[in-house]
Amino acid sequence: MHKLISTLTLCAALGVTHATAAEGRTSWEHDIVFNPSESVLAAERKGKVWVLSGMWDFEVRQAMREQFSRLEHFLFVNTKHVAPPGSGSEMWKDDDC
Repeated sequence: MHKLISTLTLCAALGVTHATAAEGRTSWEHDIVFNPSESVLAAERKGKVWVLSGMWDFEVRQAMREQFSRLEHFLFVNTKHVAPPGSGSEMWKDDDC
């Protein structure tokens, strides 16, 4: 029961944080990956996994190169990709399949 409440609390917090990032403020996902605070790193040492939604494909590739030792703590979902030339679209989203 405690784990369920913790999960629901985390989901609610992520929704609020994601909304503020969408309003043009610094992306918390980007900060977690590239500018981690000591508390973020401490949480990872305890086994924390971050669900990172809506990052660009080039950011994911950069994380793979620059944060390789921390990758086990990242779950990238809903990754945004630059669309192939001539597709008529500027970007497309990964369907996570």
